[in-house]
Amino acid sequence: MSSHFITKTGEITDIPSLIKAIKSMDDAEFHGYVNENKNDFYNWILDSLKQERLARRIRNLKLKQTMLKELEAWFEGSLERHRKPNEIRIKQRFYTDSVELYIDLERCFDCELCQLVCEKEAAQHEGSLAVDKEKCCLCGLCVPFCPSGAIRLLVNGEEKNLLLE
Repeated sequence: MSSHFITKTGEITDIPSLIKAIKSMDDAEFHGYVNENKNDFYNWILDSLKQERLARRIRNLKLKQTMLKELEAWFEGSLERHRKPNEIRIKQRFYTDSVELYIDLERCFDCELCQLVCEKEAAQHEGSLAVDKEKCCLCGLCVPFCPSGAIRLLVNGEEKNLLLE
């Protein structure tokens, strides 16, 4: 079975090329692949790419923009898993917003202020800073108290200080 998917706009070989192809498709072409009766992208991702999780995430999606958001989020997440070990990233996706707490461990000098102000007790210092991702609620309270600027809060990819806004 071929791992390629051919569309009017060209050959799709992986998720980034699928995202690019969907962006360039008009609605009529998209609905030729995804409609109430079928989802060719689901079948291709499942059968050719063997990405069962992603396939399940898009199986019932019928709208072009919703499909794009899900594919882009999945691809971004796969990149996150390959980041440097001296970073901590916690991200929550919402329908309209994305909130991400970013901590640069190289800038952190273990002052422990984030641990003192964290109401959820998510920040812990045991030799170096660690964050319990299950406890962190992405409130951003730790950001303005970090003297080294190691902690940043990004909303939709833009740096924010939620205490001032």
